[in-house]
Formats: sequence, C-alpha cells, structure tokens
Amino acid sequence: MQNITKHQHITRASGRCQTSYCHQPNNCHLWHRDSYPKLLSGVGKTINVYIALTEVNKFNGFEFIPNAKKDRNLSVKMTDPFSGNNFFEVTEKLAENSVPVILKPGQFVMFTDELIHRSVCNTSGQVRLSLTLRVTQPSVEVLPNYNPNYQQSVLL
Repeated sequence: MQNITKHQHITRASGRCQTSYCHQPNNCHLWHRDSYPKLLSGVGKTINVYIALTEVNKFNGFEFIPNAKKDRNLSVKMTDPFSGNNFFEVTEKLAENSVPVILKPGQFVMFTDELIHRSVCNTSGQVRLSLTLRVTQPSVEVLPNYNPNYQQSVLL
C-alpha cells in the first residue's frame, strides 16, 4: 500500500482573474509551476489532477508550454510570498508554443509539478469551475497552512 497525499479545492474564474496566485488584476498571465515550496516539504514529485466541472477553453482556461525548462529561456520574474512559487518571465517566442487546455465538463488533465503553465483571463463571460487534486509521493508532506480544510494524508 502506498501513502498518497491528496489535496482538493474549487477554482472559480470569472471575468477577472481569481486564481489562487493572482494578487493583482493584471497578473492572470503569470507563468509558473505548481511546486509550492512554502506549502509542501520533502523530496518527491506531485501530480496535479485538474477536473473540469464546466467547459474549459482558450477563452476561460489555462495554457502550458510543452518541454519548457527553467534553465533555458526562463528567468524568475517574482515569487509568491504565500506559496513560494516562482513566476517566470517567458519570451514571446517561447509563449508562441503554448497550448491551450480544452476540456468538457467531467474531463480531466494530469500534470506534474514541472509543467510551466498559466491561467488566462476569463473573457468568455462564463464561470469556470474545476476540482483540483494533488497526489504526492509519501516523501512529500503537505504542511498544515496549505489549506484551512486540510486534515491529513489519505492512504490508498
């Protein structure tokens, strides 16, 4: 039996940026990885499972850059003081390779903490709802201040 940690929350995106890492209205386009160094401790990988509860498209969702590596073409623009996540400066040329995530309700996408991605500002006029689960290796501990609803790891 493997010890797997699971975290879930509801994401709501409407006409303005409301994702957890946006602290200012114009920051919807901050490229980042979901590494959360101030909220997760230990060494190991995490897998994010993003489940669409409503339609996700290029006008209300998020996008990613395939095969982007921090050590090539990326520099840290700023760091989120709450999570410790770095936000990256991405060149226009690299951003041109971005791929929008398109999902129907009930569909999901899985990605690791290495994926460079960003939310897009919702211009669809519709609310985007999702459920996000985080699955980690047993060596990664979710710190109690990650979420006020966090209780403990789930063994699967």
